[in-house]
Formats: sequence, C-alpha cells, structure tokens
Amino acid sequence: MAEWCYWTEGLVWDSRPDCDATSFLLRQLELEDLRAPFDAIPRDNRAGGVGYHWYFAAGHYLKRHPGRDPTDWEQLIDHLAKTLEEHLVATKPAEAAASSEVWAELRAYVAQSLSVGPTAAAEAADQSLFAAEFRRYQQAKRTGQGRSAVCSLCSSPFEVSK
Repeated sequence: MAEWCYWTEGLVWDSRPDCDATSFLLRQLELEDLRAPFDAIPRDNRAGGVGYHWYFAAGHYLKRHPGRDPTDWEQLIDHLAKTLEEHLVATKPAEAAASSEVWAELRAYVAQSLSVGPTAAAEAADQSLFAAEFRRYQQAKRTGQGRSAVCSLCSSPFEVSK
C-alpha cells in the first residue's frame, strides 16, 4: 500500500497539481489525524525509493485494521484507485480535457505488472510480458557497445543526445 500511495501521489501531482492527493488518500484511509507527524517525516527525493511517510501511514492503517489478508489489501487499493479516479474526474478543471484513456493505460500496466498474494497459474499475468520486459532490462544493463538508455517505468529504449 505504501508504494502505491507514494507513486499515486506523484502521478496526481504531475498531472493535476491543483489536487491534494495526500489529503485525499489520508482521508480515505481515515488517517487525517496523523497529518502533522506524516508531514514531519523527512523526504529526500534525491535518494530514490518510496518515502518513509507512506510506510508510516501504512503502518498506522495496519495497526488500526489488523488481520487483513492479501485479498483485503488488493481490494483496498482497488477501492482507493477507483475513488481517486472519480474524485479527479469530478474535480477536473473545465480546460483540462484529459480523457479516461490516460487512466486506462495505467490500469493495463498495473494489471500486467502487479499481483498481490498467491495466485493460481490460470489467474497469473501473462508470463511472456514479464519475460520480454526482463530481457529488455538485462539488455539495458549491458556495458560497452550496444548499450541503450531505457525508460525506468516500461523498459523501452529511447534516444538521447547532448
């Protein structure tokens, strides 16, 4: 949950800086009373990774809602995503004509890349997609001639120039 909240907060900030995703997510998680200590946790954006502030929030959510299994967590994240999408659409500025296609692409990527808890072989994501992405990742890590820059999100190569 911490990683999802962290990345979602960043995505919303990049596309809709007018929307306070942090307040929205904390309100949905019923953790608004922790906003002051949440904001006090340092965020070193240069270090990479997930900020500890969302681990803090996830820990308190878990403490207040013990006994959740992986299915419960998956349902919670799905509920948060749908509720946030509805909120963003409802509060969309009139001049922003972004279509729901943008969200469809993100949903497809997450569905291909993320699984929560044990899954049956029939329910597992297409392994060929993972294998192809893993090969691109390995190729990108080559040193020397033939090395190419790749997107950190989708591992697709891209051109760079000075």
